[in-house]
Amino acid sequence: MEKNKSYTEEQEAAPWGIVSIKAQDVDYEIPMTPITAMRNALGKEEGGSGVKLEREKYMEAFRYGLFLDDVMMRS
Repeated sequence: MEKNKSYTEEQEAAPWGIVSIKAQDVDYEIPMTPITAMRNALGKEEGGSGVKLEREKYMEAFRYGLFLDDVMMRS
């Protein structure tokens, strides 16, 4: 990073941004939460990625969300 540039100037020049980090302790990708999948499907002007929602991936996230809810309720 150049000394004369602010973090904001550098950030605006980047073609991407980190929104969240999904930590996991298994060697396969776990689904994102359903609300994250829905938010990602929003247009960029609404804060999403604009990537079309894939029904099967969303349903996988939904089933995973139900599993997490069940685990939390039993804790």
